[in-house]
Amino acid sequence: MAVCLYLSRDQAKALIASSTAPAERSASSPCEGKKLCGVVYVAPWCPACNNLLPKLAVPLANAKDNKDFGMMIVVGQGKREGDNETKVSEIGAGAITDNDGFYHQKLRVEAYPSFYVINQNNRVVMQDQDAFIWHHTTLGVNP
Repeated sequence: MAVCLYLSRDQAKALIASSTAPAERSASSPCEGKKLCGVVYVAPWCPACNNLLPKLAVPLANAKDNKDFGMMIVVGQGKREGDNETKVSEIGAGAITDNDGFYHQKLRVEAYPSFYVINQNNRVVMQDQDAFIWHHTTLGVNP
């Protein structure tokens, strides 16, 4: 989001709104059929991510049964082969791997963990602090 430092607030909002989120809305996606979906991008080697992940278990489970809001954890940027898969298996349902960096690039991840909110049209509608606040107030994510 560093490019937004040189843009006006309206230009930055337009840039974020035009970003297409890569979450696939398939039958197996935690975002399928939801008005808004919280996405958290984590790296397996990230200490802050590893401290946050246990706190995401309850919101992840609650979002599964919520008709309006979903939640998905994307695990990428593992340093060794299999790192992402190991972390996803620890997290369980609602987590996916990003082995090829597709989500990392599309979401423009610059720090770990990163928070996003996407709408039904796979558009990023919030990110960074605004998305974190949404995750906290809507899904109950507590740091």
